[in-house]
Amino acid sequence: MNENEITRVVEPEALKMPIVPRILGIFTSPGEVFQNIKVHPVILPPLLVAIIIGLITAPFGAQMTSITNQELSHISIERYGFDAFGFATLVDEYGESPLDALMDTLGVASFVLSAVFTPLLSAAIAAVGLFVLSKIARGTAKIGQLFSMYLHVYVVTALGGLIATVIMMSTGNFLDLTSLAAVLMPHGRIDMVSFNILSAISIFSIWVTILTYIGVKILNEFSAVKAGVIAGIAFLTNIAVYTVMLMFTWWMMDFMVGMGLA
Repeated sequence: MNENEITRVVEPEALKMPIVPRILGIFTSPGEVFQNIKVHPVILPPLLVAIIIGLITAPFGAQMTSITNQELSHISIERYGFDAFGFATLVDEYGESPLDALMDTLGVASFVLSAVFTPLLSAAIAAVGLFVLSKIARGTAKIGQLFSMYLHVYVVTALGGLIATVIMMSTGNFLDLTSLAAVLMPHGRIDMVSFNILSAISIFSIWVTILTYIGVKILNEFSAVKAGVIAGIAFLTNIAVYTVMLMFTWWMMDFMVGMGLA
């Protein structure tokens, strides 16, 4: 062999994981799945699984719609002295059955649409955010890899949503028994900032954060510290967004009542 000849060993490209080992791997061996995503950033398998879980959730979520509306009305009466939403009035005038039937129908439709579009939208927003944070930290992950990674992570989010919805439906209230709210504020309400913050910190949200940490670390070849900081920022951002979304209606109502507009 010529001493000037440069030789190198080319490792065979990792094969694309089949759908079943890929989905199961999110729960059993996420590091292996994210390593595969680094080479094969697939989208369809996790998206289909997330949609299926969302469609399974839809009927249960729809049954929670009337309970949700009644809770909004009751809180409004206690908070402002009148029913700003009108759901309690409708029940008094027309009875529960027609109203429940209408709300169940609308609820199913909204949950079906959510099951299809929410995984894509959530993964897109998360991928952009993680991509920006990764670039700030001088990472090498591509946005397509991060998009695929978060779609896989979203399977856990969807499963958590199904379990939380079933629990809430069976208990008839908004207390997520997998969250810190069940431990620290079991009698809290959805118009309380602290209750909503604690509700956002659940077994599944922590699990998602751990998966995000692993994925960001592997895709960027980051140190544990860099990956931990990014995952922590993502965790806090999710809590803030969740809390603001739930509180926005009440903040707007406070403003309108204070200005004499409601």
